[in-house]
Amino acid sequence: DDGSDQGTAWREPGFDDARWSEGPAPIGYGDDDIATLVSFGGNSQAKHVTTYFRRNVVVDDPRRIAGLTLGLRRDDGAIVYLNGTEVFRSNMPPGPVNYLTLAPSTTGSADEARFFESDVNPALLQTGANILAVEVHQAARSSSDLVFDLELRATASAAPAPPHLAARWDEGMVRLSWLDGPVSWQLFSSAELGSGAVWRPVEVGSSVAGGVRFVALLPAEGPVFYRLGTP
Repeated sequence: DDGSDQGTAWREPGFDDARWSEGPAPIGYGDDDIATLVSFGGNSQAKHVTTYFRRNVVVDDPRRIAGLTLGLRRDDGAIVYLNGTEVFRSNMPPGPVNYLTLAPSTTGSADEARFFESDVNPALLQTGANILAVEVHQAARSSSDLVFDLELRATASAAPAPPHLAARWDEGMVRLSWLDGPVSWQLFSSAELGSGAVWRPVEVGSSVAGGVRFVALLPAEGPVFYRLGTP
């Protein structure tokens, strides 16, 4: 929020933002509900045009996310990036922009509290750290206020059905097998069925041949039930 030209590196995941200020949203100045104030410079008639924001979002397993919806509150215009890729442009001109690019129009009072929404491709997510980066632009250097807030909502994907689990008796061993695929299925066992059953991971190595995963187990003294699940 110092009026400097940040170029394009600031929106990339590897950018060092350790010296940037932090604070809860809404962020800005000039409105009553601002939680964190940012600087507009020393001249109220020549405020900084662009203010930059970054937020780290941790995703344990992107495969479990089927959809993303972005909600952006901005006054006046903004561009949103996910892991360096532009995903939403709101009230900003097309094409390349820089730290002196003005938003084409001011944000009216009816839209100052509005969250503008856009779908985001979940394939842009990475396992672990993900960077949301936003540049907010004023429509005029004499603008009286700046507001930024953002939400990212995820829709969970349906849990994949486990493959068929086959069992056979072979040379004194119980051999279980199932089709191998992109999901790393875990073998679980229980001594009983029903609501009170306790399913524990089977800690034994497996092998793959011809697209089929195999596990060989010593026979148990009593009944044992097996099923596949995710770790």
